[in-house]
Amino acid sequence: MTRLLSTVRWNLALQFRYGFYFVSAFFILVWVGFLRPLPHDGRINFGLVLAGLMVLDLTITNFYYMGAMVLLEKGEGTLTSLVVTPLRAAEYLLAKMLSLMLLALLEGTLLAILINGFNFNPLPWFAGLLLLSGFYTLLGFAVIARYRSLNESLLPSALVVAVLVSPILNHFGLWRSFIFYLHPVQPALILLRWAFMPVAPWEIVYGLLGSLFWLAVAFAIAHRVFNRAIVQKAGG
Repeated sequence: MTRLLSTVRWNLALQFRYGFYFVSAFFILVWVGFLRPLPHDGRINFGLVLAGLMVLDLTITNFYYMGAMVLLEKGEGTLTSLVVTPLRAAEYLLAKMLSLMLLALLEGTLLAILINGFNFNPLPWFAGLLLLSGFYTLLGFAVIARYRSLNESLLPSALVVAVLVSPILNHFGLWRSFIFYLHPVQPALILLRWAFMPVAPWEIVYGLLGSLFWLAVAFAIAHRVFNRAIVQKAGG
């Protein structure tokens, strides 16, 4: 546990040094500058907008930030050197996930307050942010760790992200289909929506259990990719 906490602190310092917090602050300003001037007279459901926005925004904060860290570490050789340290693959992934979950929580909560005030239920909002950001982070590693450079990973990762954010089509009523409930992002999106409006009890259960299930699946995939793309290559 001490090793994990130390690694989380190290990752937080790295993320600050890499400028991730400044980039997130920039995106907060952009979204607030775009959404805040819009009329708050009930014609626009800002809760619905914010829930959908998080599905899009966290692809940067978690999926691509994780990918950027992996590529930087591979370029510096630090990722390969981890194989000969006491740090386990699970601890490496958890440290990355927890540190980026904190950033997502700060970013998402600030956006909600600045755009919609305190007119939301914090518990489902926090749960949705944490579970979705954790899933995105682990999937970002699983997708991008296979590649050596940003150029190589750009197209495959963009295709993955396009599929990941597709539930917003159902969320905003652009394409209604129950099939989206099989999508791994849909459970967390339900939790985010619950922060602003009532949802059915079965949707709450689905949102919590579904998010935890897909988070576990993403962790298993990321762990397998770490062993194949990092450990085996270092050994070979």
